[in-house]
Amino acid sequence: MPTASTLQEVAREHIKINAKGKGGNTKFTCNHCKREFTGSQTRQLAHLTGTSGSGVAACQHIDGDLRKAIKTEVDRLERVKSGSQASSSHINFSVAEQRPAKRIRQPTIAESLADKKALDTVVAEFFYAHGVPLHLVRSPLFKKMCEAISNSNVTYKGPAYNAMRTDLLDAVKCHVEKDNASWSDHGKNVTGFVLGSDRWTDAQSRPLMNLMLVTPRGTKFVRALDISGNEESAEYIADKMSEVIDEVGPEHITAVIMESASNNVSANEILEERYGCLFTLHCTAHALDLALESICELPYFSQPVAVSKKVIKVLTNHDSTSALFKSRSKLFLLKPGVGRVGSKA
Repeated sequence: MPTASTLQEVAREHIKINAKGKGGNTKFTCNHCKREFTGSQTRQLAHLTGTSGSGVAACQHIDGDLRKAIKTEVDRLERVKSGSQASSSHINFSVAEQRPAKRIRQPTIAESLADKKALDTVVAEFFYAHGVPLHLVRSPLFKKMCEAISNSNVTYKGPAYNAMRTDLLDAVKCHVEKDNASWSDHGKNVTGFVLGSDRWTDAQSRPLMNLMLVTPRGTKFVRALDISGNEESAEYIADKMSEVIDEVGPEHITAVIMESASNNVSANEILEERYGCLFTLHCTAHALDLALESICELPYFSQPVAVSKKVIKVLTNHDSTSALFKSRSKLFLLKPGVGRVGSKA
């Protein structure tokens, strides 16, 4: 078989063109099987080489050696056309001629910083417009979201409203359940759990008791108990703690942390007698809070603290003195707020 310079020459050696149509389709007759077909050059070559997937039957009158020679010639011309020297095991008639790639200019540092500032402005606008707390930019999930969008290879437009209410909610729930299962397995099989408790009062003046499980991987909220109308005795506190211990399994609880109040100390003693394998610890944050209160009651500190409270009361309760202070000072007067003691050791 003589060497051809184009794919068209290969086809013309074995194909007779009867009539030309639109879009590159022609009526052609095979010189070997004498059958007539309609199609482009792709179908002509597929008929000769026996390649499937082009909507035309293979010629049954071409022997194996001739078919192999035609296919080898087509493969060679395809490699020349595409600029590739790698051998191909199939015919690819849709490879366009390669054009020299355009040289992309790398942005300067100033341009990159300007682009980042523009994106930061868009993000900040969303936060300001909808009153989103600014501390959420420190959230690991916010950073995870930004990294995922930045590393994505698709043009991201954000989720749809209905997807947020249905499919995405189910997907996130499933993800959280898997993380929770992994967290629980790690706590049970590797580190064990620390059961923590604290009590506080909500906006409706209800006394609440929080119960939490703590591991090196993080803290899991178990439940909050409304203890209104119940005497906060040592037995009551120990019974509520025992409910969680029995649910998790006493063998998985390594320690119990509570505040240093007298009823909590007695509850710790009851838990030690019940299970025998628990360490009872006092809340470090609560201990520091009590220590600071005791320090402020010392004569060296009590008098300055009392005078400071009177000065602040005068400045904040009278409009004229408050306006005078604001006009002369760049500082702000801060009143102490009601704090909440955590149960982390």
